[in-house]
Amino acid sequence: MLKVLVPVDGSENALRALERAIGLLRERPFELHVLNVQGPVGGAVSGFVGSAAVKGFHREEGEKILAPARALLERLGVPGKTHITVGPAGESIAGFAKQLGCDAIIMGTRGQGKIRGALLGSVSTDVIRYAEMPVTLVK
Repeated sequence: MLKVLVPVDGSENALRALERAIGLLRERPFELHVLNVQGPVGGAVSGFVGSAAVKGFHREEGEKILAPARALLERLGVPGKTHITVGPAGESIAGFAKQLGCDAIIMGTRGQGKIRGALLGSVSTDVIRYAEMPVTLVK
């Protein structure tokens, strides 16, 4: 069974990557994981509002970002597991894929204008750097 991780960040490109992953996987047995990575907050913030409030904030924000991905999976009748983690995005994506034993990562890129769009985004670059499995970028 092929295991694939698709990170989502709320962008259209991320949903396009999820659609592409579904299209590629339909012809074989697969296990699809959809991940949102929340950025960490500074230690001072955690100390001020408490770790439970910070965890609740990350969960709430992650659920908002995962909602369109869940809706797409449901609309297409595709099973998938959703996850939320906290940390530096690129390292977290690669680490989560390794932890799950994924065979591949399929992710969107973020277009940021003509000049910046010619370069890979920092998250994509970090995932490629840290991942031990193939990474497919979807524009």
